[in-house]
Amino acid sequence: MLKVPEEDYDFPAYDLSLGQVSGDLLFNYPADMLRNNLVNVVKFGRARWRNFQASDLWVSVTFDRKGINGDFGGKLTVDT
Repeated sequence: MLKVPEEDYDFPAYDLSLGQVSGDLLFNYPADMLRNNLVNVVKFGRARWRNFQASDLWVSVTFDRKGINGDFGGKLTVDT
């Protein structure tokens, strides 16, 4: 497993800010099975795009011979 250290990212041209971004790269996961895959899990403590605020976000993507599969989740709020 590789750990992605926590960082903050700002993209002013897109009015986008990502905070507390961290993650894990898992090879052959789950470990007790003979699999040839790569699982990326990225977590975002907070994100802001224009008037949209989000927290506790996560994205998981698995790359294997069958294709690319993913899942995501989090909490979203909209400032009016």
